[in-house]
Amino acid sequence: MSAGLDAAAPDDLGGVTLAFHTLAPLEPLRRAQVARAAGFTSIGLSLSWLRDWLAAGHSLAELEDLCAEAGVVVGELEALRPFGAAPDAAEDLCWSAADRLRVPYVGALGSYEGGLDEAAARFAALCDRAAGVGGGGGVVVGIEFLPFTNLPDAATAASVVRAAGRANGGICVDVWHVYRGGQTLDDLTAGIWPSVVRVQLSDGPLVAEDDDLLADCLANRRPPGDGEFDLAGVLTAATRYCPQAGMSIEVLSNRLRAQPPAEILPLLAGRLRSLLRGRDQPVPT
Repeated sequence: MSAGLDAAAPDDLGGVTLAFHTLAPLEPLRRAQVARAAGFTSIGLSLSWLRDWLAAGHSLAELEDLCAEAGVVVGELEALRPFGAAPDAAEDLCWSAADRLRVPYVGALGSYEGGLDEAAARFAALCDRAAGVGGGGGVVVGIEFLPFTNLPDAATAASVVRAAGRANGGICVDVWHVYRGGQTLDDLTAGIWPSVVRVQLSDGPLVAEDDDLLADCLANRRPPGDGEFDLAGVLTAATRYCPQAGMSIEVLSNRLRAQPPAEILPLLAGRLRSLLRGRDQPVPT
């Protein structure tokens, strides 16, 4: 624990990463400090933000020191778009940052060009590059399906993962996209869960507030407990089928981002604690 860290700060949410876009733009040390004060020891970073921050004269070494000072790690980088005919221009930055900051997880988004076989080949190549980053088993890469792309659901994303056949590749189940894609927990079958490497949490109404699903997902998410999603069911299934999957909370909300971060994060942390207490109960057989 660093000398500048409040010794009374909780650390019980260390297994959950605070996704980058949950907060409005914030100086990185302040972001890390408010996250740590609420109980998060893992934060996510945006590759587009990181590119701009480095271009302003900062360095990965500086960012590493800021995280160490606040007592947090970088748990995820988002997001690569690897399914086009050309590699994502952010890849070099992504792997450099993942190596220096020891980031365990990178998110990947569609749409893909060509057919599903080509998408699988590109994902396999991405996973191979990720496997060579850092020590240990390299970086895990998760496909986040989005209902407004041609990778719209868990079943399609899982088919790409299976065809790619890479141990460090899987899918990210963002609960928001499950429900906005017109599905429910029942559509996340036992055959899909073994491919899951990440679960992202937020809540919301069953009916979208905005017919533009991209705009809706960027503005209208709610804290756990303020919507109608079966988050407890998702966590129960994840505990049963993919207990090693990582977890993050991503509440993209214009209403929340208008509030001070020191007020937002204790609210989210409290809701998470309630959810996780239920998750820690014995799983029915």
